Amino acid sequence: MASLRLDNPVGPARLVVQVQAQNQSAVHSGSPGLQVSWSRSAGHVDWYDVTLEDSGSGTTFRTRIKDSAIRRSGFSSLVPGTSYTISVVASAGNKTAPPVHRRASTAPSSVHNLQVASLSSDRLYVSWRGGPGRAERFRVLLTDPDRVLWKNISVPNTETSAELDGLRPGTLYAVTVETEAVGLTSRASKQAVTVPALVSDLRLDNNGSSDRLQASWVSPVGGMDVYLATLSALGLPTQERRLHPNITRLVFGGLTPGRSYQLCIRTTAGGQSSETRTSGRTVPLPVPSLSMTPLSDGSTLRLSWTPPRGDWEKFSVLLRDGLTVLMNQSVSKPSRLHLFSIPGLVPGRLYGAEVTVHSGILGNTAHCQGQLGEFTFN
Repeated sequence: MASLRLDNPVGPARLVVQVQAQNQSAVHSGSPGLQVSWSRSAGHVDWYDVTLEDSGSGTTFRTRIKDSAIRRSGFSSLVPGTSYTISVVASAGNKTAPPVHRRASTAPSSVHNLQVASLSSDRLYVSWRGGPGRAERFRVLLTDPDRVLWKNISVPNTETSAELDGLRPGTLYAVTVETEAVGLTSRASKQAVTVPALVSDLRLDNNGSSDRLQASWVSPVGGMDVYLATLSALGLPTQERRLHPNITRLVFGGLTPGRSYQLCIRTTAGGQSSETRTSGRTVPLPVPSLSMTPLSDGSTLRLSWTPPRGDWEKFSVLLRDGLTVLMNQSVSKPSRLHLFSIPGLVPGRLYGAEVTVHSGILGNTAHCQGQLGEFTFN
């Protein structure tokens, strides 16, 4: 029986292409590569020609492997996000087998330097730098702590930023930027918190007190971690309180009468904060030791007092005869007495006097009575 002779070589029955990710390429760290392996062809083969073609640019790379060698070849420093055609042609002498083809694609590079900044209580600004290789488009995804997808935005490959609005204040979001190319994706992610919203209707009331102020407010919409309440006044140590989010009322005690205080309520969430400010003033104390006595001239009333504790800006003094106001006058802060020398004061008649302590728009009034001495006739 005559033996069967294969005049033409036969291509390999099995061709396997394995793409190596960028961080797995042993030949060139940082760039993707691929490994090609194939089965031995039936019949006689001298060598195999392995060709790699970039489907986008048409660039080709070739290598020749002897049949006696290990039937494997590798390509490194490939372009991320690119589709390649791999061909293996078996040759014997001057004859070649039809090529055996496989297609493979390298994944696109993930973006670099992904940054997420909170622009306001409902907006995030996302920016990035495209990685090496090809990218057909970017996709920005936003999910909340419950993994609910809030945003899914397609961004052209020529852009490197996006704004995400309509978000919930004081909320932790996960931002993912996907790079898409040749049906594959790679992604980079980062978390960010939107700025918490401001409290509303912030008030600082004295409720008629000279040494206490009550702060109150309406909770902000959205999320937050804690309140930081700060009460300050010129020349005094700052009082600070850290409060649970369900607290909306706070009393500061041991304050100085008549003093102006500034209140700041800061809402915080994930390192972000917003602050609202207002001011308030304690009621000034009335003057103590108020008295009105006649002078020896028989026509002048002397009004005297001692200064109150705390802050004030000025005094006002008033003299009345029943319901009729005879004099109403402002006097300076250092004053400790005032003389009423008004024509027509009647000896023996009882007059009313008032001294009001003024601090800002607040005042506190003390009252007393006095009269001129009776005339005596010899």
